[in-house]
Amino acid sequence: MRKRKPFGWPDYMLAKPSKSVVRYYWNALSWARKRGCPVKSEALGADYATAKARCDTFLNLAVRQLAHRWRERR
Repeated sequence: MRKRKPFGWPDYMLAKPSKSVVRYYWNALSWARKRGCPVKSEALGADYATAKARCDTFLNLAVRQLAHRWRERR
């Protein structure tokens, strides 16, 4: 059974355990990478609040705007 992310967990953010802490990463979507998305996957660090803020205010917003533009061109 798959584990569910907690409510409010940012889209496309991954948590990976390291030696003593959990580190957070944002993973660009495969369809976005294939279409040349300028927003690349990145390490967000070990602080959940900072990682969540980066995802919510920039990364996920940028990908949603790009997806909206791509859909309009169809």
